[in-house]
Amino acid sequence: YFGPPYEDAPIPCVCPPVPIPSIVMAEDIIIWFFTVEWILRVLCYEPPPTGGKSSGRDVLIQWLSYLTEPYTVMDALAIFPYYLERYEQTNGLLSLRLLRLFRVFQLVRLGQYNVTFLCLINVLVKSLLSLNLLIIVLVFGAAFFGSMIYWLEKGSWKYTELTDPPSFAYVRMGVDGVNEELSPFTSIPASFWWFMVTATTVGYGDTYPTSTGGKFVAALAMLMGVLVIAFPVSVFSDLWSKELKKAGIFAVDEEDEDDSNESGKGGGSSRSKGESKRSGKKKGRRERMKKSRDVPGEVG
Repeated sequence: YFGPPYEDAPIPCVCPPVPIPSIVMAEDIIIWFFTVEWILRVLCYEPPPTGGKSSGRDVLIQWLSYLTEPYTVMDALAIFPYYLERYEQTNGLLSLRLLRLFRVFQLVRLGQYNVTFLCLINVLVKSLLSLNLLIIVLVFGAAFFGSMIYWLEKGSWKYTELTDPPSFAYVRMGVDGVNEELSPFTSIPASFWWFMVTATTVGYGDTYPTSTGGKFVAALAMLMGVLVIAFPVSVFSDLWSKELKKAGIFAVDEEDEDDSNESGKGGGSSRSKGESKRSGKKKGRRERMKKSRDVPGEVG
């Protein structure tokens, strides 16, 4: 749809896109439903029993503690911008648009009903020490290797026609060693991006060294990145396997494999023994799976 042209406009004005009315109505219904659900959840919150007689002050403290829990605050922040944009003139404030992203984070709440997702959260919490080490090494590596690659690859500051319009810029020799090109390493902070991409073995290829010294520094950065990332990954995988075994997920697979091996060996009497052994394992398996289903309540 073309609106009335503005004065001195080279082309007619195009109206901005608007949401489909049915989508807006569906959003209204969903937001209202979640608003009522949030209000009822907060007002009807019942503090867990403490074993003794709780005073009104203790109940109020527990209620305020529930009100400030991350999930409760996240739900409120996901609902609040809707009413503010609908009934107030906000003119599309960036802060409100960012707050609306909290609706996406509500998908994380679905994970509290999945045992594997809860295992992942526990592993990430236990791996914080290794992750902190990884972040510290990457930060210091970015400062060191970023500075090295900048001084080796920035080239020379001179007037060039490679820019539009022609101007002064950092120019270096290209890969062919004949033609010049604009250097992507314009500052040390800008070189941090190159190190992060290189050390994490992502390798976008948008920035790369062309000189012999720069390639040598890049090779050292690659080796350091592989060694630094290998340690947290090994720790994470070890904790992950232990957490799955603790939840009874790995144990089920191992018992199924043992059962298949026993059935292959069996003859008459051994087969009956294997069946009785399997029945005992199934009972233990059901108990472990029952405990694993109780994990979401403990974490929440």
